[in-house]
Amino acid sequence: MQDLDGNVQSVNVQSCKIDNNTRAKSFKNAIERAVYKASPLPPAPDNSVFDREILFHFRVN
Repeated sequence: MQDLDGNVQSVNVQSCKIDNNTRAKSFKNAIERAVYKASPLPPAPDNSVFDREILFHFRVN
C-alpha cells in the first residue's frame, strides 16, 4: 500500500514457491526490503489512475 505521495506504507508478499522454508523466508524478506527501499514511488501521471495498492511480480531465474 502507498499513500498519495508514493510513500510505501505496507508490503504483503502473498506467495513464494520455494521448497526450502529458510530460503523462502529470506527471499520474502528481500522482496519486502526492496519495495520499502523504492519508497517514495514515482507519482501517478494523473490522480484518476492512482491506486493505493500496487502489485509487483518477482521471478527468480
